[in-house]
Amino acid sequence: MNIKPILTGKLNKVDNRFYTLMGHTGDIENLSFAEYSVLKKMDGFRTMQDISDETNIPIDNVDKIYRSFNGNKKVSNLHNWNKIKWCKRCQVHFAGERCELCNEKGKKIMFSPPCDPFIAFSKERKFILNVLQDKFNVLLPENTLFLVNNGVYNNIFFWEVEYCGEIVLKMEFIGAKQDTWKYTLMVKKEMIRNEDYLFNQETKALLCRASRNHMEKITKKSVAIIAETSTFFVDKPLLYFSAGKESMVIYNLLKKANISWEFPPEYGSDIAKEHERYITEYFEGPVFITNWPKDIKAWYMKVNEDGKTVAAVDLEI
Repeated sequence: MNIKPILTGKLNKVDNRFYTLMGHTGDIENLSFAEYSVLKKMDGFRTMQDISDETNIPIDNVDKIYRSFNGNKKVSNLHNWNKIKWCKRCQVHFAGERCELCNEKGKKIMFSPPCDPFIAFSKERKFILNVLQDKFNVLLPENTLFLVNNGVYNNIFFWEVEYCGEIVLKMEFIGAKQDTWKYTLMVKKEMIRNEDYLFNQETKALLCRASRNHMEKITKKSVAIIAETSTFFVDKPLLYFSAGKESMVIYNLLKKANISWEFPPEYGSDIAKEHERYITEYFEGPVFITNWPKDIKAWYMKVNEDGKTVAAVDLEI
């Protein structure tokens, strides 16, 4: 029983006799105490056997509870929850069933929850490279491409660092001082070869091409989810965008809008009243826009890591 189940629905304990589980679409099921106890342990870190040992519920019953809720947006497992794969043939990450460059299935990268890795930028890269060199005598190029998955387990914040299809390093940030932090090399040092997998324009283009069709499907699905979620609110929802990538989504939304502009939107320029009106009408509510181009904002605003934007926020109503 090596499956690591993950609860994706929402548990609710009304009192000591009444327990419920709500799925993503709002459907609610009543639970027994045993079901509640088992589901509460399904965090993606524990195996089925771990849950059985901790709850004193027979493994067959744990498996039965898992199967009864699996696949209906209430329970999943760590393997299915992870979406990022590595194509050894093309030397690139991709999402989806197959690499869209060579049609290979690739190798799934098994991150821990939340299984939501990000590309390490300059500060994170420098920190990772320093740890690999200082702690393990591993040398890699300055602009090596790492994926970083961060999470919390047993009240300890951690990073999992992936390189060329393998989770090579785990960092546990125990306490506030660096001398208490724990670093673990997850593979043999000889496996961390200099593959020249670098964070540059060529690699960015390769990443996009390897998952293009999959990402288009995700985009359509995301729009449907947003539309569905919006129906749950009586009042218009308030949307908040943070970090540079969300600001670029707004920019691309304006660029692709099928309307005529008196002032065509261009990145690096301020947005006009017609752009503000379009954004709020599109989302049917107020919208926060962050990370503005630094050239159009005041000199005293904090410059972001990309060197092109500032940590400014505007509320469009």
